[in-house]
Amino acid sequence: MTAVISDKESKYSDNLYDIKGKNPDKSDVLKKLGTFPATNIACWESAHSLAQFDSENWPLFGPPNGWGIMQIDTPPSKCPLKERTIWDWTDNVAMGLCTINGKGEEARAYINNVYNDYPDAPEFPETIVLNGISYNAFTIDVIKRYNGGKYFGYNSVLNQWIIVNEGPNPNYVQNVLNANCE
Repeated sequence: MTAVISDKESKYSDNLYDIKGKNPDKSDVLKKLGTFPATNIACWESAHSLAQFDSENWPLFGPPNGWGIMQIDTPPSKCPLKERTIWDWTDNVAMGLCTINGKGEEARAYINNVYNDYPDAPEFPETIVLNGISYNAFTIDVIKRYNGGKYFGYNSVLNQWIIVNEGPNPNYVQNVLNANCE
């Protein structure tokens, strides 16, 4: 026996219910995401599908512990993770946007700490050219932080900002920049 309960398909068998999800339209997801970098992060994180659920309609899972469109693992403390983030694509996207914002705050705090510790440090780079395209350097750092680590670091000996590209996936920024789900 199968029933549809508020966009979720429920299958009754052996006195148990299996409730599976239904993916939203990509256009709805893109509207909710807004603009770059959120659109590209979501595209990459969801394996270019912008889907909340996998091919068997269970929540999309990716290592180390990511769920849904935005593959939420460990969001900033200001974005408390809730169980509904696994099942509700709108909550998942909202959590992803909150995480992106939180990673921006982390990056800003790091830059400010550098200026507090090294008042003569040069300005954080405004742009960076990757594969012949100019990007906002701060945005690139936020993208990298979404996946863990950071893209830029300050070298006090050289008194300059350098590319450190720290974190679990050295190709993450390039993967996100190349992601296109439109």
